[in-house]
Amino acid sequence: MLLHNTKNLISDQHLFLAMSEGNEQAFRLIFERYYQRMWSFVMKLVKSQQIAEDVVQESFIKLWECRNLLTDVKKPDDFIFILVRNKALNTLRKLINEEKEKKQLWERLKQQSIHCDYWLEAEQAAHILEQIITQLPAQQQKVIHLSRELGFSHKEIANQMNLSKNTVKNHLVSALKTCREQLKKLGFSYFFVLPLVLVEPFCVFITDDDKWIHEKNEKTHRAPVEQV
Repeated sequence: MLLHNTKNLISDQHLFLAMSEGNEQAFRLIFERYYQRMWSFVMKLVKSQQIAEDVVQESFIKLWECRNLLTDVKKPDDFIFILVRNKALNTLRKLINEEKEKKQLWERLKQQSIHCDYWLEAEQAAHILEQIITQLPAQQQKVIHLSRELGFSHKEIANQMNLSKNTVKNHLVSALKTCREQLKKLGFSYFFVLPLVLVEPFCVFITDDDKWIHEKNEKTHRAPVEQV
């Protein structure tokens, strides 16, 4: 399908479509086209060759892992830039806040030991929530994955999927409503806030009182810090 001697004639969008079908040669061509540019961009942010290499390589790994989302991408260059940018920003946050996060983690661990039953139930809800997501309509799953996995804002998702921002928001609201209702049917009655599992990119809480609260202003949207 892809000939080496015509690789420079193949459009990025065509390569993205081939990648979505599992074509590894298309992925290699995209990697070759964008690696140096992305490395130079990240290097200006992190000021470390090794960290820049890690960020770019991990970003392309994520691109391959999420290849099933690439069929609807209209602007591959923007898509790759956003993906790498978000990864770089997350890495910077980790570096800057490393000591602070260690202290916060220690405090959370102490709280978890006090509220063990709550956290066990939250973990179980998180696992069930992952299963619920796989049953959502395809467009809703794509919107969730673009925001949750790749840190895209509503506007960025709309541009990549050729949708309006309102349509993206409606997909999100419908998906979260389904998740909330299914969790309630299964008897999860706590005030669950599951930012690390599903909703941090959207900043919407799942609550017992059937209310949706707090959506981040998109002007200040940033990708969530990855959790290990």
